[in-house]
Amino acid sequence: MVDTTRASKEIVMSEKDDSFDIFGIERVFPNADALFSFKIEPLESVREQCDIVLDTNVLLLPYATGPNSLKQIQTIYETLKRSGRLFVPSQVAREFARIRANKLSEILKTLGDKRSQIQKPSIGRYPLLERLSEYSEVVKVEKQLGEQVKAYQEALSRLLDAIRKWGWNDPVAELYREVFNLDTIRAPSQSKEEIETELKYRITNKIPPGYKDASKDDRGVGDLLIWMTILEIGAERQKPLLFVTGEEKADWQHRSENQGLLPRCELVDEFRRRSSGNPFYIASFSGLLELFDAPTEVVSEVREQEENFEAREGLKWLMKLAATDPRTAIKQSWLLLGKTILRAANVSGDNVEPNSQEISASLKRLESNVQFSDRLISSVRELQSTAMKVFYQSKWAYDPSSEQAEEFIAYGAAARSDLGEDLK
Repeated sequence: MVDTTRASKEIVMSEKDDSFDIFGIERVFPNADALFSFKIEPLESVREQCDIVLDTNVLLLPYATGPNSLKQIQTIYETLKRSGRLFVPSQVAREFARIRANKLSEILKTLGDKRSQIQKPSIGRYPLLERLSEYSEVVKVEKQLGEQVKAYQEALSRLLDAIRKWGWNDPVAELYREVFNLDTIRAPSQSKEEIETELKYRITNKIPPGYKDASKDDRGVGDLLIWMTILEIGAERQKPLLFVTGEEKADWQHRSENQGLLPRCELVDEFRRRSSGNPFYIASFSGLLELFDAPTEVVSEVREQEENFEAREGLKWLMKLAATDPRTAIKQSWLLLGKTILRAANVSGDNVEPNSQEISASLKRLESNVQFSDRLISSVRELQSTAMKVFYQSKWAYDPSSEQAEEFIAYGAAARSDLGEDLK
């Protein structure tokens, strides 16, 4: 049985009001001595004993992978299930059910757009040219291309029909139907009232996870439900636990270079207390596959999709940031563009500030590359000029509006796409 006594006591502590708790750090870290004595072993050393909990974004990612990767994912999941170490929070299952249809819709829309975008070639009719053999040759090739375009569009239509016939039985859903059941789905035992009280306390005192989503309609309760499930699995099984997620928000992980670095110390310590001293880890989906020796090509495919997802989510985050902190939004947008510039120019280095030698060398190399248009280089130069103001001038000298920041982000994203980064 799961011991929820401590959790219930902690919740009661926060029932009186939702004002800021000036002694809240004592609740977050009640055992000060353990903060120095507790040691976390490398994840690889607990691979054969740690429990695995999957997040929603992990369940959705296979929709962007191929059949070989799907087969390898199934093999790893089935192995973990047989050993009783694979878990999905009920909140994750519900979020997946709500979102999964969108993944198929995205595939259908992309393919439908490709079908409508390709057009049959048409040179037009020029009677004066009809005696020219060259003109006749163009007309002949045009007819052949038209037939090929029609065949391509018809093939795409058949593909779209085949996808629609899947219904709710697409390959990913079939995999999950075999793997996930009552043994793998877990839910927290607290009442809705207890969970809501805890959520209020954590939001007010900025205790992870979930407080970063306080502005959402559900006030971020989804993250808290997942975390409470993780804590109960830890309390019941008394084992190390790996949470597999693409989530890198600051209320889940400490961050560096705009990326997740380590699980929040508050989460590590809370899990340690609930699981009798066991460690808590966070890893990406590709990290899980690598940990369990999936083939390199499978790990690479999944990692590429994770990067694409992070790029898309990063744009949403930047647009939100533009409304409250335009200067920081422009700065972060440039840092993303700078990395793309270095990659496109094949220039080594990690200094992507707008006046760095690496950026200067990269832009000169791109200017001499016929693959990139003058319009693109001119746009990047203008973005560089604006970024310099943000990086090297005070707010008094340059104070952009939210609209200017949003425009910078949009043009920056377009430039990254033109330079070869997949943001779709």
